[in-house]
Amino acid sequence: ANGGIIGPVNVTSRGKNTVTSKTSSGCVSLQSGTRVIKTLIVAGGGSGGSSQISGGGGAGGLRNLEINASGSVPVTIGGGGSPHGTSGVNSSLIACGTTYFATGGGKGGPNASPRDGTPGGSGGGGAHNAGDSPNPGGAGNAGGFTPVEGFAGGTALAPKSSGGGGGASAVGGDSGSAPQPAGVGGAGLDVSPDYGTGSGVCGVFAGGGGGGAETGCAAGGGAGGAGGGGAGKISPGCNGVAGTANTGGGGGGGGQDANGGTGGSGIVIVKELDKASGVWSLNEQIDQLDAG
Repeated sequence: ANGGIIGPVNVTSRGKNTVTSKTSSGCVSLQSGTRVIKTLIVAGGGSGGSSQISGGGGAGGLRNLEINASGSVPVTIGGGGSPHGTSGVNSSLIACGTTYFATGGGKGGPNASPRDGTPGGSGGGGAHNAGDSPNPGGAGNAGGFTPVEGFAGGTALAPKSSGGGGGASAVGGDSGSAPQPAGVGGAGLDVSPDYGTGSGVCGVFAGGGGGGAETGCAAGGGAGGAGGGGAGKISPGCNGVAGTANTGGGGGGGGQDANGGTGGSGIVIVKELDKASGVWSLNEQIDQLDAG
């Protein structure tokens, strides 16, 4: 059948490189000829920490995979952490009996002890108060996957200032010595080379939330990381900015007497690939071309 050539079984996929974005849980119905997909799975981002002067939320874990899939593919979209300091929720996709998932982002450190950030797909930033020792951010890549889902949150070094949440491609920033700014959120990952921009798919996902700070911190709260991370705040009563929906962005840390921002919900993107793998004889290649 293969011209006497010995090699792996061929898997032909005729998905026409069709891209589908899922922002709510459900199923993706693949075309009849699709056998291989590329999928981006982004979990919900963690919220900024609770109470006040809190760490930025870690971005939702991000996984970019090429897998075998056919028929109807169930997808679950993870929600972002709540503004009172919770981690994000996992997102997942099931194909050929295997569940592939990304881990929710860790929440930012709260004002109350212990003030460390929480581990997650990307870790939340640590929080700090007067007289504290430096408080570290949470570790990233809670799922233990290679390549990693995301990076650690930043450490809170300055009194009454906090670290930024980790992102899909960079650690969250540390806060400096007072009156330096709170830590910035770690940058997300640009996936446009894999999925394109013409399909309406935003290019950058899973940025960490910026750290919050007290009003006396002259330079203000930390900026959110590219990819939907919310900014941290300093003004009394101002909650951190929410992570952008369907990016997995972490929520920003809260300012004085305020809570952190809500984490952004996740997303799953499926690209139905046109490709053939394995060893092919010349006659079979011609037959496939003739079949269109």
